[in-house]
Amino acid sequence: DILNLLQLDEDHVALYLLDVTGHGLPSAMLSVAVSRLLSPVRSATALLYERNPATGQDTVASPGKVSTRLAMRFQWDAETAQFFTFVYGVLDRRTREFVYSCAGHPAPVCVSKSGVRTLEQTIDLPIGIMQGDYSERRVQLEHGSRLYLYSDGIIDTMNSRNELFGMRRMTDVLMRQYARPLDEGLDALMDALRVWREGAPVKDDISIVAL
Repeated sequence: DILNLLQLDEDHVALYLLDVTGHGLPSAMLSVAVSRLLSPVRSATALLYERNPATGQDTVASPGKVSTRLAMRFQWDAETAQFFTFVYGVLDRRTREFVYSCAGHPAPVCVSKSGVRTLEQTIDLPIGIMQGDYSERRVQLEHGSRLYLYSDGIIDTMNSRNELFGMRRMTDVLMRQYARPLDEGLDALMDALRVWREGAPVKDDISIVAL
């Protein structure tokens, strides 16, 4: 897994999380290569911006376009058989509109004073499997909303009875922590996962980024 939160311009913040299939050095190298492409560098070939050829000015690229560009860069290779799930979202800080794209990855979770909800999932396949245009969704956030992007290593964590931690337990923890500082809420989730594992080792990457 690899994640980041990026300041794209004065008004837009992006966050993403990706999960490469497999384990070990090849998967780690792919995740680092992708993260370098997702840096907020403005150039004619940048993934996160659109350049107007007439004026040379850059605007923020839509999440669907970013996923589509990644899929063009990382096409299916039968020899390596590598692919990755990916969720990428952009928040407009002025309007609180959040636009996101899910490439085979769990949809973001939103927690607000109105409660907790999982945002609508897009049906696109992971990067490296699908070619073509990736879709995106838009949602208007309430003031004080919290967004969580997470890897399936959280909800798939098992206890000694082979029971999954699951979505309900994760969202319950996040909702209970809504009044506390963001980092304390994340710590509480990690503590809940440790208790659930009952001392067993972590079997998959566990990642979460919050905004």
